[in-house]
Amino acid sequence: MPELWVRFNKDDAEIMGDAYVDLMMLTGPKFDALFVAHGHKPLFDLIGCTPDEHELLNEAMPVDMRRSWTPSDSPWTTAETGLAMCRALRKAMVDRPKDFDDWPGMVDHVIETMEPFEAVLARAAERGARFQFCADY
Repeated sequence: MPELWVRFNKDDAEIMGDAYVDLMMLTGPKFDALFVAHGHKPLFDLIGCTPDEHELLNEAMPVDMRRSWTPSDSPWTTAETGLAMCRALRKAMVDRPKDFDDWPGMVDHVIETMEPFEAVLARAAERGARFQFCADY
């Protein structure tokens, strides 16, 4: 199953602690529209890769589609921005729960999934760390 996990620009084990964060469920048009409406980017626009990861991706692509890694392949976002995105999503789910009824208990499930991410982002903000998402398909 695909995963969307987070990494930070500071190598600090205290930021993640023992949290497991997989936000793949927060991808898709409904969430993208909410984030964009609040002035943020869709989650997939926050995915980054290192030069080594980019090279692995290149190897899997046809030769005519390969390209060199650039810094824009590795966008970093402030932890405060991530927290603002979480607040916007939480508020929308509380204010308009009927908009989030794709499966039974969706609101509770999404909020439960977000809680460790919010805690991780709070620790990152305290340390001045930036984050990006990484996708594993």
